[in-house]
Amino acid sequence: MSVKPGLGQREFTADIARNRYNCVGTLIASISTEHEHLLQLQYAGVRTVAFDQHVDLNCHMVRFNYRKGGHMAATHLINTGRRRIGFISSPLTRFSRREVYTGFCSALEQHGIEIDRRYIKIANTETAFPDRMCDFSNGLSLVQKMIAEDCLPEGLFCVNDVTAAGALCALRNQNIQVPEQVGVVGFDNIFVSQIVTPKLTTIDQSTLKMGELAADILLDKKSQEDEKIIRITLEPTLAIREST
Repeated sequence: MSVKPGLGQREFTADIARNRYNCVGTLIASISTEHEHLLQLQYAGVRTVAFDQHVDLNCHMVRFNYRKGGHMAATHLINTGRRRIGFISSPLTRFSRREVYTGFCSALEQHGIEIDRRYIKIANTETAFPDRMCDFSNGLSLVQKMIAEDCLPEGLFCVNDVTAAGALCALRNQNIQVPEQVGVVGFDNIFVSQIVTPKLTTIDQSTLKMGELAADILLDKKSQEDEKIIRITLEPTLAIREST
């Protein structure tokens, strides 16, 4: 499919709905909190499969249990004997981040650990488009702030692996030993988790499987003929490495 360059999400969606481009359908991984414009695709009869982020559409979806992932990460830190548990993140503007944080909080509450706001650091800003350097900078600066405020936890859960890489850098710069002094857990299990030092314990998000399933649903002739909506939820797994 070929579309005009420089289109925003709303214009891009309208362009597809209007012109179709002989496409078999669309895969949606929108981080926007408003999805009304995506209804244009359904009105135009464009087959739609949403994945990763939550989308308020009556369409096929491949989702991930982010809340369980957050719960699993915090529980792992608790099971390693840590009680002062912290969380750092970019702004909680995305469904996935909010779900991860909710899972994190529920794990602490379940184990009778009070949520100490000194150990919770949420960045105030982020770039308009996904920017891994922004995530790294957030991890670096938020942990630096914890150190400056003398409120470094025993265990630190980071909203994604790149944020965790920034956190590890800040700890290393202050000669704080990981995992001896602070255990660190990330989220995603992308390649960064295995090239940082120490190698990062993280939650595997099944990103490739999520995309493959979404594409399979989109291209499957049987599901094209069947009006039944397909909803699949993938479950997280914990990859334990050197940082805990």
